[in-house]
Amino acid sequence: MYQLKSDKKKISFRKTVKAVFLLNCVFVLFCACSKNNSDNKSIFFLSNDYEKILARDTLIAVTTYNSTDYFIYRGNPMGFQLELLKDFADYLGVELRIIVENNTARSAALLLSGQCDLIAQRNMSGVCKLGLFHYSDALAFMKLVILQKQGKESFENMCIDNSDSLKVSGTVLMMSCINKALENYDCNFVFDWVDSLSSEQMIQSLSEDIVPSVVVTEDLALLFSSYYRDVKISDYIGDELPISWVVSQKSNRLLDSINAWIKSHEESGFISKKYNRYFKPNRTYRGIDYTDYLKGDNYISPFDDLIKQYSENLAWDWKLVASLIYQESRFNPDAVSWAGAYGIMQLMPKTAARFGVDSSSNVGDHINAGIKYLQYLDKNIPESVCEPEDRIKMVLASYNTGLSHILDAIALTEKYGRDPNVWKNNVEVFLVSLSEPEFYSDSVVNSGYCPGKLVKSFVNEIFERYEHYSNILN
Repeated sequence: MYQLKSDKKKISFRKTVKAVFLLNCVFVLFCACSKNNSDNKSIFFLSNDYEKILARDTLIAVTTYNSTDYFIYRGNPMGFQLELLKDFADYLGVELRIIVENNTARSAALLLSGQCDLIAQRNMSGVCKLGLFHYSDALAFMKLVILQKQGKESFENMCIDNSDSLKVSGTVLMMSCINKALENYDCNFVFDWVDSLSSEQMIQSLSEDIVPSVVVTEDLALLFSSYYRDVKISDYIGDELPISWVVSQKSNRLLDSINAWIKSHEESGFISKKYNRYFKPNRTYRGIDYTDYLKGDNYISPFDDLIKQYSENLAWDWKLVASLIYQESRFNPDAVSWAGAYGIMQLMPKTAARFGVDSSSNVGDHINAGIKYLQYLDKNIPESVCEPEDRIKMVLASYNTGLSHILDAIALTEKYGRDPNVWKNNVEVFLVSLSEPEFYSDSVVNSGYCPGKLVKSFVNEIFERYEHYSNILN
């Protein structure tokens, strides 16, 4: 906690902030090094040069888990930063991997050590220019505001009372702006640096009278005004600030690519539309209810406990099963497909009957039946498929299109000299080829045509969503 005075001495606050921020980064890096050294392992730092991103075919980005940038809503991974990062990864023609980190210093340490390529966090956008980072062109702009409880005296009067303090998320961005704002107040000022709480949690703390006032961005203050009607905007702090992505100082080509991508969307307004979707306070526009998020309930679906219970029989991570269920039914127990599949697991009538359920069975029984079907499929995938991920992907593909088509794809893979025990770039390739007469008419194929491209997308989407579930729930 810092006791600050708005006198003309200005005791090098910005230098202090820079020093504290750098010390935090160094501390995080030191801890990482110490851990690796204690394990007698060399430290492996991922390069974040542009060419390395293309070579590894993956963009690694750090972002924050909160209710606007990256979150799960009714089983669906969503968020302003997530949607932009996915679009930028597509622009580069690479896959996206997200690292969740809510601590600013740890995020910076990941970037400085080369373990990620960019930081997509609002709180990093205005970090003091430490000479360590490059900042992209603005994705959007934001203002900082002081929030207080309704009916409370003005912020200016509150500052005169030394017993009050302003508690704010401890980022360099906000600390610097607060210091600038203090120049307009003749008061003592107590700043409590908290870098572990989100802005939403700070607003909740204010509403519950845990803190007397907080600093957040105006867009979040307006967004959550419908949930916390007992708080008000008391004052604005500083000038409008850009929301930018952050890359390391050596990543000039990556920076140029980000800026070119931003420019490519100027005419369509793609980025501003995404911003409006997640930050405008019109609840009917977004159709998203934050009640559970704000209560701290962290779950994928109303059926998480049942999914966890029955997934133990399969020895799969329950979040992977949850991702399959979302793909099949969006967790709707009453879903019925055009082909006649029904229920939360979307089992065909014959399959459902085989595993003891029908349309009158409860959700738990349907999940259990779906798990039993997955077990059956797993037993019929060749034992030579040893790697768990390869095996799971073949099981998921079988769940979608039928076991016989996957066995056909395995047979084609072997016939054409590829590895029949590996999914990626092997079995999946020949599964896609089963939509072509040359291949589905082959002598080793027993079940004919298969829309393999759709099946491949089915599997990929489940794994992509599973990664998001793991990021957020872990």
